[in-house]
Amino acid sequence: MFAKALSFDFDFQREVHLGDAFEAAFEQEINASGEPVGAPRLLYASLTTANKSSSVYRFQPPGKTEAEWFGSSGRSIVRSLMRTPVDGARVSSTFGMRVHPVLEFMKAHKGIDFAAPIGTPIYASGNAVIELASPSATPGNWARLRHENGWETL
Repeated sequence: MFAKALSFDFDFQREVHLGDAFEAAFEQEINASGEPVGAPRLLYASLTTANKSSSVYRFQPPGKTEAEWFGSSGRSIVRSLMRTPVDGARVSSTFGMRVHPVLEFMKAHKGIDFAAPIGTPIYASGNAVIELASPSATPGNWARLRHENGWETL
């Protein structure tokens, strides 16, 4: 939950390093006997790296059915696209020129690929509609999403 709360601000595969500082605050429900009930809920998350820092707060606005994350200015942290839409993934291929892994010649790669173990959940990197989700011989399992602004993520 910590990484998801800060996923619009940080790319956890490339921007977070040994020695970076984080803070988290949780709430825990307890029963009449004082025993914990259910999982603790993250209320606050903060991360400071060598290049930037961010703090987010969980809050349920009046009239909303779910709590959301807000920055210290009181604005929602949700932006157009999430920095890393896969939990615990590694970057398997970056943007730019590369030797194509199948065709074996130099070719422009127009995205960033993430690799993760089988069964790892993925997230839409922003508000979108799923246009296609299927296995594929070349990129593996993938999903194509159409965003409101006309962008497409795969």
